[in-house]
Amino acid sequence: MRSGSAALILTIIVLGFMMAVSTSYVTMVQTETRVQTSVDKIARAKDAAFSGVSYVIARLMATSSTFLVDNTPVSLKGDRLYFAYDATPASKNIRFTGLTPTADFKNVASSQWIYPDTTGLLMSGETASSVAFRVTSYPATYPASVTMDPGYYYVKSQGMYRDIEDGTTVTATYSAQILARLRIATLTYEVKLERYRAMEVENDGSTAEFFTGRPVIYPPPPAP
Repeated sequence: MRSGSAALILTIIVLGFMMAVSTSYVTMVQTETRVQTSVDKIARAKDAAFSGVSYVIARLMATSSTFLVDNTPVSLKGDRLYFAYDATPASKNIRFTGLTPTADFKNVASSQWIYPDTTGLLMSGETASSVAFRVTSYPATYPASVTMDPGYYYVKSQGMYRDIEDGTTVTATYSAQILARLRIATLTYEVKLERYRAMEVENDGSTAEFFTGRPVIYPPPPAP
């Protein structure tokens, strides 16, 4: 009788252990799937941020004022296209404070969220507003000075990927931000991505750090 009870108890313990292992395995697989899904969506946000850098490069290459001759006075560098929250004098003064001449940055393009205009790059179940980016840019300066370096150009790009249900309800947002330094080759009419680094996602209000801060990538370009 006692041996039968012991066998029954052992069987129950073994079955309980097997159920616990099975439940743990299912939970592990579900967790791994969810983590991988989140990683994939963060990667989509990072891809959107890189798309923003490519967008700026394309706009610069299509703008004649990007390629300035070497003997152009520094005062004329304000003719180069930059991206800011808007083109009002207040916004320009905030963005370019300390970069002489502050008031002469006339060619400023505002930058709101930009969405793809084609469904060709979207995955199943996505809408055109699932992926978006916004950019801001500012001049590079020589080390230890506020004198503009016409050969380099900084752009910050913030990308996002959104889960959207029924085409209207946003259930989750994944964000990524990168800082890129572009090399502008005047003689060959080229704009190249020289360096980039990931950075924290900044607040993107009109007077917040995304549109006002001017971080740099080290080491800085060499002085002429």
